[in-house]
Amino acid sequence: MKSLIAKIRNNFNASVSEIANDKWQRGKLGVSIVSNDSRFLDSQLRKVVNFVEGVGTVEIIESNIETF
Repeated sequence: MKSLIAKIRNNFNASVSEIANDKWQRGKLGVSIVSNDSRFLDSQLRKVVNFVEGVGTVEIIESNIETF
């Protein structure tokens, strides 16, 4: 998980944290990106999801994107 977090941080200039770890096989990540352009923000967050799906060592069970 630490390797994936580092890759997301480096590739997307995002703040990433493991926010839950209920079992050794599961974890939950929180990803935050700050921008004043909502379209850019949505695009970047979707790219993060696509990147994680493409890594191949993890499976995304659920993802939510929220913008404020």
